[in-house]
Amino acid sequence: MNADRAPTATANPHPLTAPGRVPVSAATSADAEGIIRMRSAHVLSAPLDEEWIGRSADELAPRLAPGGDARAFVVDTPDSSMAACALVLQRCLS
Repeated sequence: MNADRAPTATANPHPLTAPGRVPVSAATSADAEGIIRMRSAHVLSAPLDEEWIGRSADELAPRLAPGGDARAFVVDTPDSSMAACALVLQRCLS
């Protein structure tokens, strides 16, 4: 931790729930399609078609379930659409 940014005694003990902060939540299997759509629109050089969005979401959904090998966090807009996400996939080696 940067000493210049060290918390003070008056710092909010729950910075993620501080007033004015955007709520961040752990993604579930239900978020898989939104995560894939966001990746398609903003990360890939060419967007996926609907068939590949469906296939990719079907592949990701069980990985986001409890015991799965993917973790993601999402930020929703006030109308509950996804505004941002972060995704980590763990590769299983055998």
